[in-house]
Amino acid sequence: MFRKRAIFLAGSTLVIAAAIGWLFARSLPRDRVLVRRFSSTRWALTANINRDKDGKVYRGISTPVRLYDRLRRRETIELMAKGDPFDVRDGPAAGFSSDDSLLAISGVGFGLYAPSALDIWDLKTGKKLTSVAALCRDLDGDPAFRFSPDSRFMAYRSATADDLHVWDRSWNRDIAVPPGHGEPVAFSPDSRFLAYNKQGNVTVWDLQGGMEKKPLESDQLHGATAFSWSADSQSLAFAEYATKAKPQEQLIRIWNLEKNETKNLWSASIVRSRTGSHVLGGERVDKLLFSPDGRYLAYHVYVGESQVIDVSSDPPRQMTKKISDFDFLSEWKVSQ
Repeated sequence: MFRKRAIFLAGSTLVIAAAIGWLFARSLPRDRVLVRRFSSTRWALTANINRDKDGKVYRGISTPVRLYDRLRRRETIELMAKGDPFDVRDGPAAGFSSDDSLLAISGVGFGLYAPSALDIWDLKTGKKLTSVAALCRDLDGDPAFRFSPDSRFMAYRSATADDLHVWDRSWNRDIAVPPGHGEPVAFSPDSRFLAYNKQGNVTVWDLQGGMEKKPLESDQLHGATAFSWSADSQSLAFAEYATKAKPQEQLIRIWNLEKNETKNLWSASIVRSRTGSHVLGGERVDKLLFSPDGRYLAYHVYVGESQVIDVSSDPPRQMTKKISDFDFLSEWKVSQ
């Protein structure tokens, strides 16, 4: 009996030791850190912590930048071997597709509008699919490229002419899209449509049929500052900064693509000054979000507050409830 118990204890100890060793073997080495700014459910990026001779951290983090598998708890692909030390916000711009199968990542050591090579990786095979020249960050320093919900397309801004390009995963190359500006852009939930600005006007490109759509009342001066699609991909909400008919107002509209009808939801006066223009009570509308049932539309004014509009009522009315009372905004990270 004593011998059996001793064998059992010894075996259990070996199993526990092996499990601990397995975990430690797959944990990050010292001075390697997760870059949580760029992560998904399955993946994250890792980089080195910079230390001086006294062991104190300085100048943020540095290369090599590698892909970290959260499931297997280990680093896999080396994405960037060499480069200058960088701050998290000034480092590589990176984004994962919704199904976690693709990663787009730019180089390090460039300014907000400086061009960079944007590498697209297939995370299932661990191979780089292609590299394109792109402007990789938007005005807020966030990645300026977007994957479609079905992970087939990626919209990005050209590094040479600031035009909109769309990369197609099926062909591993860009597809023909009418010239347009690359910021902002928004794929519809069914990945069929892409909303963007073209010559100062809101435009939708049908990625399946190859056709261009525009609202009947297409009279913008500067294009849209934000987009949001309804869950059925039939309605597009957009904020426009001044129109030819109303050059002193910023508007939020909803465009029904099937009926080709637009409806005004909200407006604010633009205060003119010697240094430029700004919207009374804040700046441009920089975020829009439909509720899943399409009843509400939330908007956020840069340097301002978030509000919610009931778009199902006629006329649309602004809600007085707190933002926290709306469940669909629980993960909407905006400044309140």
